Amino acid sequence: PVRHSIGFVVHNAGFQSRRRDAVYLPLLSEDLADFRRAALRFPLAGFSVTIPHKQGILRYLDKADGWVAAAGAANTVRIRRGRWEATNTDIEGIRAPIRQRLQLASRQRLPADFRAVVVGNGGAARAAVIALRSLGCRAIVIAGRNPSHAQRLAREMEAASAPLEVLRRERFSLLIHATPVGMWPHVEQCLLQPGQLNAGIVFDLVYNPPQTKLLRRARARGCRTISGLEMFLIQAARQFEFWTGEPAPLRRMRAVAAQALEQMRRGAPPGGEEPA
Repeated sequence: PVRHSIGFVVHNAGFQSRRRDAVYLPLLSEDLADFRRAALRFPLAGFSVTIPHKQGILRYLDKADGWVAAAGAANTVRIRRGRWEATNTDIEGIRAPIRQRLQLASRQRLPADFRAVVVGNGGAARAAVIALRSLGCRAIVIAGRNPSHAQRLAREMEAASAPLEVLRRERFSLLIHATPVGMWPHVEQCLLQPGQLNAGIVFDLVYNPPQTKLLRRARARGCRTISGLEMFLIQAARQFEFWTGEPAPLRRMRAVAAQALEQMRRGAPPGGEEPA
């Protein structure tokens, strides 16, 4: 949700670093048709798409790349001569941290016995499945609180589905949490109990806070973990490059992201003044 996003801090720092005459603003929209009409009145060059619009935005696009077609969801749009062109940078945001954690070479695939479970059924879960497939994962299970929703997504993505209870019985190489549960300000919420964290690696796509209750539980269980902040930064860098055609200043974006999240933890708005 844009009220809780640090995207504007990260992207504005990127624009400043690259001396771009641009500004990134949070725009809360409940109606995409209304947003499309309003967008015609502003000098928009592009925008990010957040929960819950990553699938709904598809009907308003003029062009979408292969990642959008594969995931059935988009998170990034650029506007060229009035045409809305979309990509899905969430996929690379998920792929890259997995590659790094497993120390996979650029063309190396996941082992044949690698098993992954994706918890969730929205746009982020779709991106996670596509990311895993692109890395060669053959065994993917989609699990969720609502079994019918998990089954529907599994059919669409040609994956297996299971209720959350299966996490207590089966062991996975990787668990990807792709729901907003645990996101700031509800930082003490956690969808999964310790007994459900039977995975070698737990990857929480929630980035605010960077160390969620889920990740703390996973580490206590002996799991290796990946913070959603890694995913957020990679997808933001790819957004920057999609909009500008320039390499993203990732080091600068990482520094301001960490600062903004710390400010929020202390009660100050991201990018704002520290509380007195």
